[in-house]
Amino acid sequence: MTRRSALGLLPSDMPDDTGVQEAAAVAHTDSTRGEVVRVVVVAAPGIATDDSLRCKLKEVVAQSVGKYATPRVVDFVDTLPRTEVGKLRRASLRMS
Repeated sequence: MTRRSALGLLPSDMPDDTGVQEAAAVAHTDSTRGEVVRVVVVAAPGIATDDSLRCKLKEVVAQSVGKYATPRVVDFVDTLPRTEVGKLRRASLRMS
């Protein structure tokens, strides 16, 4: 089971210039490591979701938390799935 509470820093402690509007960290199945950290990101309006942003986000986490907490997978979505109450549906993120 992946347990990295350090990724709770996303996105609240990220600098404003990262281009992240919302983010969530979930476990992702990996054939080599078993499970790795996957971050699902909603980019701020007007921010290009490409490999340069992906690398920038990994660098920010590595510098602020440590290399051990760097997400292996960074995916971009338009919106994060939420319940009627507004809570994040992490199970939906794990399945996608």
